[in-house]
Amino acid sequence: LRAAREAIAELTDRIPTAVSADLEPAWLPPGEAVRFPLPFRTPGQKPRLLCLHGYSQKATMLFDKTKKLRRALEAEAQLVFVDAPFAAAKKNQAAARFGDMPSAASRCFWETSDNHIRGGWSYRGCEQSILYLQQVLRDEAPIDGIIGFSQGAVLAHLLLARKLVPPTVRCVICISGFVARDADTTAGAV
Repeated sequence: LRAAREAIAELTDRIPTAVSADLEPAWLPPGEAVRFPLPFRTPGQKPRLLCLHGYSQKATMLFDKTKKLRRALEAEAQLVFVDAPFAAAKKNQAAARFGDMPSAASRCFWETSDNHIRGGWSYRGCEQSILYLQQVLRDEAPIDGIIGFSQGAVLAHLLLARKLVPPTVRCVICISGFVARDADTTAGAV
């Protein structure tokens, strides 16, 4: 918790309070309308951290599991929890389509399967989840950092590695993540 507090304190010190006239919003998809002014902090506002849960969880589960972290950071930061867009498939059940079953007990950002043709793994739904989170980052702006757990950590890393986060995001914290094993998903990641 001490390290988290120090990271939040450092983040707060570096939050921009003005927009440069030559700032290019490269993080927006091509053809996307730009909202001005860009959502930068006013003095005294707490940094906002987007929290991404793991496979077969949902936002309320991560909210419950982060009780101590939330209490420790309540004076320094606001945590924003979002659900993954897919219902996690139960054993011997086909994966759901994007947005299906919004009240499902467990959610996921993608389903993993063997890809025997390519000889590796395939993450079905990962690209849709990346687009979904880009929209969340715009809708919930400003977001100053991302905390990802397990599958959420991998997705947070992919967003950062592909440079798909807005300029307000100053830190990404990955907890219990793993190396993405889908070659298509990791293509273009630095």
